[in-house]
Amino acid sequence: MGYIYFDNAATTKPLDNFLDNKLYSNPSSVHEFGINAMEAIVSVKKYLAEKIGCSHEEIYFTSGATESNNIAVLGSNNKSIITTKNQHPSVAGPIKALHQKKSTVKYLDVLGGFLNIRELEYAIDQDTTLISLTHVNNESGITEDIKKLGFLIKKNNPRALFHVDGAQSFGKFEINLKACNIDLFTFSAHKIHGNKGFGGLVINKGVNIKPLFYGGQQQNGIRPGTEDAMAALAFKKACSAAFDNIQKNYQHAATLRDTMAALLSEIPDCVINTDLENSSPYILNASFLGIKGEILLNALSEKGVYVATGAACSGRQVSNNLIAHNFPEGHAESAIRFSFSRYNTVQEVELCVSILKGEVKKLRGES
Repeated sequence: MGYIYFDNAATTKPLDNFLDNKLYSNPSSVHEFGINAMEAIVSVKKYLAEKIGCSHEEIYFTSGATESNNIAVLGSNNKSIITTKNQHPSVAGPIKALHQKKSTVKYLDVLGGFLNIRELEYAIDQDTTLISLTHVNNESGITEDIKKLGFLIKKNNPRALFHVDGAQSFGKFEINLKACNIDLFTFSAHKIHGNKGFGGLVINKGVNIKPLFYGGQQQNGIRPGTEDAMAALAFKKACSAAFDNIQKNYQHAATLRDTMAALLSEIPDCVINTDLENSSPYILNASFLGIKGEILLNALSEKGVYVATGAACSGRQVSNNLIAHNFPEGHAESAIRFSFSRYNTVQEVELCVSILKGEVKKLRGES
């Protein structure tokens, strides 16, 4: 057989690259080629602004979600932070660094992956400066109601900045940043079949962000460096394919996930960790009790089935993200993440589970 790729939460297969030799020029150059390149970049930002409910002037292109999260956390007013214990490393890392530098950090529990609304409301006070949360958890698929959270945050402290890591929801969920009271929003190209090394950060007007590095006045000095018009247009191509078919893609992913969940229920001691009613259909997390996730992953890989045990950024260690979900003992160590794209098929799901059943039996020593 060929291969089955169910690790789309880590990265997706990119569309064909967009190339236009007339747009290789430096957008800061004042000649015709430079002006054309800048106009192309602005056109992409205007397109995105219409899709996610913000101004194109609030969009800053970066190298991806990791850089965007670092700018949002490290560059904002971060004296008193609220976050959860199951954040992606690109959010948890800079927050930890600030904590070591004497910033106050309140880490909220997530029971089953969900934020406790009352605990958040209790944690917010007039000293709170930044609240950093994730829209869709990259390992469990758990999805927070960011509109409800944004309303609660601004009700309790209008001055507190609301940062949302949208890497797993951008292009997959319909979202209006203004309606959700979001001040800082992170997105990435390679999660929606764009190229690696490109993403962005939306910074609400009036929010004061300090740059992480210096050297030029591109993008208002927030993210200095020569912009890439061709990369921006390639990103727009990926966005168009995502946003123009957002409901169709969502329903397709839901079919794949629900089919997978139903078939997995036939495997003894297989526990679905994902709340199917309140999660992204693009991610399904399941534990095969008694088998270490890494061992099962390697067995599937030998059969040409590619899945994950957690975030690729976490390496081979047991995911702190899943541990923070407070799943029962042993579930995190035996967890496998299946993540889907619009290019996957039901036939792939059925074949994957068929192979999975055989490997689970072997690893459990069953005949």
